[in-house]
Amino acid sequence: PGFEADAVLVVTIIVTFLIGVYASAQMENDLGEDPPVVVIDEVVGMWISLLLLPKTVWAVSLSFLFFRAFDILKPPPARRLERYRHGWGVMLDDVAAAVYANVAARLVLLLFR
Repeated sequence: PGFEADAVLVVTIIVTFLIGVYASAQMENDLGEDPPVVVIDEVVGMWISLLLLPKTVWAVSLSFLFFRAFDILKPPPARRLERYRHGWGVMLDDVAAAVYANVAARLVLLLFR
C-alpha cells in the first residue's frame, strides 16, 4: 500500500511508533513488563530495518535476519533502552535493533553488489 515509497514508510513508522508507545503502556499496565502479546514493536522494527534499502528478496531477507539477531542480542544501547517505562522501552529497544540491522544489511549489500 505505498510502502515501496520511502516517504510513505517514514510517515507510517512515526505514526505506528507513537501508537505503539501508547498501546504498549496500556498493555504493560494490564499484563506486566514487555508482554509477549505486543508485537507492534516488531512491526515498527522490521519497517525501520527495511528503510531506504532495495526492495528485493535478498535485502528483505538480510534485514529480517539481522533484525531478529540484534533484537535477541540487544547490543548497547538496546538493553538500556528496554528499561524505559510507559511503553517507551518496549518500542525503543526494537528501534535500536532495527537501526543496527539496517546498517548491517546495507554493509553486506555494498560488499556483495
